[in-house]
Amino acid sequence: MVKMNKNIVHMKKQPVSFLKRRTTSLSFLNIFTILAVFILLTEALTAQELPRRMQVGMAMQPVENGIVVTFAPENQPASLAGIREGDIIRSMDGEPVSSQWDVIEKLRNERPANIRFSIERNGRDEVLTVHPVEVPRLEHPDFEFHYGALETDDGVLRRTIIRKPHGDGPFPTIVMLGGIGCYSLDSREGLAYIDLLNDLASAGYLTYWVEKSGMGDSRGAPCMEINFDTELSGYRAGMTQVRSMSEVDQNRIILLGHSMGGIIGPILAAETEEPVHAIIAMATFGVPWFEYLIANSRRQLHLSGLSLTEIENRMSETVKVHYL
Repeated sequence: MVKMNKNIVHMKKQPVSFLKRRTTSLSFLNIFTILAVFILLTEALTAQELPRRMQVGMAMQPVENGIVVTFAPENQPASLAGIREGDIIRSMDGEPVSSQWDVIEKLRNERPANIRFSIERNGRDEVLTVHPVEVPRLEHPDFEFHYGALETDDGVLRRTIIRKPHGDGPFPTIVMLGGIGCYSLDSREGLAYIDLLNDLASAGYLTYWVEKSGMGDSRGAPCMEINFDTELSGYRAGMTQVRSMSEVDQNRIILLGHSMGGIIGPILAAETEEPVHAIIAMATFGVPWFEYLIANSRRQLHLSGLSLTEIENRMSETVKVHYL
């Protein structure tokens, strides 16, 4: 206590300017420390806000009281654990499974180090332990892949995948607007969109894609459960992000929409303050959505070889379903 009092007296004897300098120095030091900690925490949170998804390396389809393995490629966690095509998975870590979404949600939410699958093979039961791994990021010799994230209006994080040509840019930019369906473009092959974006990036275009809700690394409701507005909200957030990117030539932004994306493109263009360079609509439609569904359903029934009477009977039920 005596020593503390002496320090206080000593401080009182110092000139006011000294006290101000010392106080100011301490303030700057504190502020600097707080900012440094904030930056580190922000970087850590950013890196963790949308982690890479886990995979077991097998394709599955629902069957009665389980899911059947339809594809188990070599050198993937499932095949390395002994799972084979045709195996029926009855439970996962002791919990019954009814669809592949049960496996996907467990991988997404829990990121487990291992999963015990109870399978049935040729009438015999067996338990196999699979060790999931993170999905590797894509690479290409002609351009760079950049993985990011955005937050939609309803607070859901969605994965963004950018293909950027080598160099500093800015580059003419293609914003890809996909059609209806549940798919991820975070793959080396499997969809025509992937080949298209790879070719565009190789030709010098920066390409931008927002993964669908619940697909790939994206959070949110399962893709099959979302509506048009939810789909549109992801692309809206994407356009906001594109407008802030220094690598993007803001005078040469092209919206490339296929199918439903051909409808989304003009909506986005009308909402942006700065005009887009072009809108490309491929295989889209120009009639109300309800009318399109009816016409498309009738065409598919006709191509299936049904008689006109059978088509009319089917369509009477189909219209009710579409109307709901």
